[in-house]
Formats: sequence, structure tokens, C-alpha cells
Amino acid sequence: MIPGEAPQLFEGFTQCWLPVRLHSLPGFPLWEREVYDELHANFATLCAVFSHYCRSAGADSEEASRMSEAEWGAFCREARLLSKVFPGARANAIFHASMSSAHRALMLPHFIEAITILAFQRANPDIGRNTAVAQA
Repeated sequence: MIPGEAPQLFEGFTQCWLPVRLHSLPGFPLWEREVYDELHANFATLCAVFSHYCRSAGADSEEASRMSEAEWGAFCREARLLSKVFPGARANAIFHASMSSAHRALMLPHFIEAITILAFQRANPDIGRNTAVAQA
């Protein structure tokens, strides 16, 4: 736990971290601790961003806990994550590799996984350029 962190927030982060799949990324789990710490420290902000984009279509409360592909695209565009080197097709491949197959959307843990993979690929643009993100 981070000093001063509410136990509920820590529990929420722990529950979100458990299903995150990053094993397909080179070097993982050697850098797992750094990613865990960074995501943990920013979990409340990540929750707020996720919630904002899930509600972008005025969805009901159940739909507001799922991020559609269109909402993911809006997030990527508005956060200025797309470029000639990292086009929307790459971001969409990450969405599809990370999404919940049951809901065909990103739930919060899937969103955390997707933004981590996206950040890794943006920092390492030649990795994953010609292939979809491999997930088991």
C-alpha cells in the first residue's frame, strides 16, 4: 500500500492487476515491479480516465463499466497517442488483443493492460509493428 492510500483503492488496484497479461512483451517480467508501482501510484487517475471514456456515449451504468472500441479510439485520439509511426490500426490491434471476449469491450483490468502494451509499443516502435499483439 502507498502511505495514505485507502484500503478500498489498494484492493481495487490489486483486483485489476491480477488479470493483466503482459507476458508477450519482451523482457517481461524483468520490469514488472516498475510498471506495477507506476500503475498503482496512478490508479485513481486511470479509473477516472476509464470512467470518463466509458460514459462518453451516455451509456447506462452497466455499459459505463465497459470501454467500446469507439471509446478506446476516442481516448487514443484525444490523448494524442496516435501518429504516423503508431497509427490507429496498431491501437485497435491492442484493443482486440486485450478486450474481454465475453463483452467485446475493455473492462478496467483490460484497459490497464491495453494502455501498458500501448505505452510499451510506443516506446519501442519496431516491436509489434507488423503483427498483432500476441496474447495467450
